[in-house]
Amino acid sequence: MIDLEDVLSDLYRFKESLENSVKFIDKLIKLFGSWDSAVDMGCEQETTMNDIFERINDVLIKGD
Repeated sequence: MIDLEDVLSDLYRFKESLENSVKFIDKLIKLFGSWDSAVDMGCEQETTMNDIFERINDVLIKGD
């Protein structure tokens, strides 16, 4: 027999997980200007971790 309380608990945790994922994606979009920019930057061969940290610094500390 299925315990409805367990099912509801699992659904609630799933909902929270989705909300956190959306928040994370929103932060990436704000950080890189757009989703395409974030994907492009992550896919470019010449992008280094230093480039990414510089961009994070620009956005979070300098507010660019």
